[in-house]
Amino acid sequence: DEFTLGKFTLPCKKILAVELEPEIASSLKPPLLLEPRGENFSLTAGGSSLGLVSTTALITVMRRYARPLDTAFDTKSESMQLAPGTTLFAWYYRAPVDLEDKLYLVLVEAESPPIAVLSRQVANALRFLCNANNS
Repeated sequence: DEFTLGKFTLPCKKILAVELEPEIASSLKPPLLLEPRGENFSLTAGGSSLGLVSTTALITVMRRYARPLDTAFDTKSESMQLAPGTTLFAWYYRAPVDLEDKLYLVLVEAESPPIAVLSRQVANALRFLCNANNS
């Protein structure tokens, strides 16, 4: 599979799902899993569905919380295409102040610089949206 960034075409690995909270897998709260379901994404925790999130909602959450990258990211990271010209990457990165790698989600849209956010922030926002839709 390939990913196009500006005038460059780069190889990338496709993913079918993103575990949004891998660092809390050993805690009591089950981690969230984001999986494509047609035009939407299914959000599950511990095998239980929390609901569906639209592609537009996911992109909106990313735009709201993500910030431009100040370092290069590995475009060979796992990715999923959200819409034509819009790709979401799962990228593990260790900042100089961190003891271990953390999972960041990187949104790359055509003609825009890549933006990144900790996956836990996205998980919390999507969990809130699903809870609001279910109440």
